[in-house]
Amino acid sequence: MQKVTISDVAKAANVSVSTVSRVINSNETVNSELRDRVLATIERMGYIPNASARSVRVGSSNLIGIVIPTVRIATFAEVLQGAMDAAMQLGYRVNVYSSGGKEQQDSWCLDSVASSGACGLIYCPIASVGAQSHLEQVRSRGIPIVIAFRKNVVPGLPHVYMDDEMGAYTATKYLLQRGRRRIAFFAGFWSPPGSLETVLKLLHTDGQGAYTTLERMAGYQRALQEYGLDLEKELLTISGFDYPSGYQSMKKFLSTLTDFDAILCGNDLVAAGAMAAMQEQNISVPERVSVVGYDDSELAQIAHPQLTSVRQNPYNIGKRAVEILVQSLRGGVVGDVRLPSELIIRASTAVKDF
Repeated sequence: MQKVTISDVAKAANVSVSTVSRVINSNETVNSELRDRVLATIERMGYIPNASARSVRVGSSNLIGIVIPTVRIATFAEVLQGAMDAAMQLGYRVNVYSSGGKEQQDSWCLDSVASSGACGLIYCPIASVGAQSHLEQVRSRGIPIVIAFRKNVVPGLPHVYMDDEMGAYTATKYLLQRGRRRIAFFAGFWSPPGSLETVLKLLHTDGQGAYTTLERMAGYQRALQEYGLDLEKELLTISGFDYPSGYQSMKKFLSTLTDFDAILCGNDLVAAGAMAAMQEQNISVPERVSVVGYDDSELAQIAHPQLTSVRQNPYNIGKRAVEILVQSLRGGVVGDVRLPSELIIRASTAVKDF
């Protein structure tokens, strides 16, 4: 059978060769509709880029592939920066792939790594590894893999992750200590595994670690239980991870007329969007509702009011992931690494005025 070329894919998808190339290299300047069309054409035609031949010519013994959900969110940009800095210090080159938060593109990124001649992979899946068969293709080639920013998603592989349960537990307990008892929780997902009921069924199961949100929900629940409070479904809302999602999720939540006096959000962008929606309704922050974000990004310091947030260290996740990968490549024994988080208190939280 005649080998499918990049020109064949471009012609079938009715795009230029350069557009196909940008999709292959996870260039986020390609709009999502066009990217999906190209990826679907690639999958239908069975096209595999000839990256392995190129890597043989340039030498692949020091090439590491890194797959992340996006570079548009500061957290993952920091993961990438830590990985690239560590790789440079250890004498390795890096190929970066972005899944755009989509499972189909996630699979394509893994296929690209498998054919690239990379000696190792740092993989941050969207959540649970829906692209399991594609990851197995990487493993079948003897390429060592480290899972970053997720916990217990692939048995037998080392994972580097934040202690998200403790981070959310600390944030929730802080709110409880300040008299807040109706604490809403915005559960952020790239792609929710189903309805809220389905999400709750994953809580405290082996599948929990695939979702940072579920790890945080477990910590949130633990703090509530210490104060004799139950996890209430009406206080839970599924959101995304960007500002518009925080804004729209809060508008929808307010329409339910649920009584609440605090909120813990999936990241600082969501928290900022939620605060904007509340400010439109003259709901004062932090007097009436205290708000806690996650990540302690630069946004937390420029938001109004400045945002209390759980500080992570995504840079160290990327750095440690590369260090562990290189240790494995050099014959060392490696295991999981859990990194601590820290609550940074600012003006978006206050003692409840009874």
